[in-house]
Amino acid sequence: MWSSIGNRFYEKKPAYRKNRLSVVGALNQKKFFAPLIFEGTCTKEVFEKWLKEILIPELKPNQVVILDNAAFHTAIDIEALLKSKNCSVKYLPTYSPDMNPIEQHWFCIKNRVRKMLQSTTDGLLNVLCNVLNETRTSMC
Repeated sequence: MWSSIGNRFYEKKPAYRKNRLSVVGALNQKKFFAPLIFEGTCTKEVFEKWLKEILIPELKPNQVVILDNAAFHTAIDIEALLKSKNCSVKYLPTYSPDMNPIEQHWFCIKNRVRKMLQSTTDGLLNVLCNVLNETRTSMC
């Protein structure tokens, strides 16, 4: 598609935006666990709910939760929440995704989802659930 110089280019676009599907989860000894799939972006409220209702019940005493410096990671008192399980939190240095093993895991999950969507009629949610279930038992 093109437009001549000096003329505005118009393209048909859908009048609605697609909903974003997001995932929060944890990685322990190369195994993915405590997943939460939700529509929208992660906020302080979503992260706190995931932490209290999904992650903390699965933690064992004396485990260390390692987080990057995303705004929603630092907006709540995580240390106080983790004390109930005798666990602690450590923050990675700013701008250090290469030090965060879950970043490589997310990359792998996204690639697997993309490939599966090309070869199936299942929707995104079903494909994502299948990939996450597979990665609960082994690293990508």
